[in-house]
Amino acid sequence: MKEYRNFSDTIKQQVTMRDVAEHYGFAISTRARKIRCPFHDDKNASLQIYAGNKGWFCFVCNEGGSVIDFVMKYFGLGYVDAIKKLNDDFHLNLDIGKPMDDIARKKAREEYLLRQEAIKRQEDREKLLFTAYNAALDRYCFLDKLKTENAPTSPDSPVTMQYAYAVKRLDAAWYEVQKAEENLRLFEKGKEECTKN
Repeated sequence: MKEYRNFSDTIKQQVTMRDVAEHYGFAISTRARKIRCPFHDDKNASLQIYAGNKGWFCFVCNEGGSVIDFVMKYFGLGYVDAIKKLNDDFHLNLDIGKPMDDIARKKAREEYLLRQEAIKRQEDREKLLFTAYNAALDRYCFLDKLKTENAPTSPDSPVTMQYAYAVKRLDAAWYEVQKAEENLRLFEKGKEECTKN
């Protein structure tokens, strides 16, 4: 078991719980970073996914651990088989069963850092898209409210500048909301396709 220690550390560094959840088909709630726990009849997402190599914890089962622990429990595997499965499923190319030398350890560390950079870029892009969507929705809601509050009360009522301003810009604001929604959809679709490959 001792000879697998370096490999398990490398796997924990290179494969995040988010990677594991997405790879095995779990839907992750974007904000809360939770999934439905596969270890009990979970109606709500109660299994928390932690960033980096911090693993997972289910608040109903009161169980948690690393990505290796998750794979062991989910697939009913022993420790060594779970390490081998993660190595195969995530194409880590670790030469499991042979001692890991310094060159292999350095290469694994570099790959881990590159993967973390890619995850960070993806998370930053997701935040930016949500910010753009929320800003567009706020603008649309503001204009809609301005239009409603300043609408003429009768055919003879004068049209206020606020009403004219809101009417003139409302369609463009709605277009921006739809465009921001489409960007979010495309981003989510891209994430799904990446996890399938």
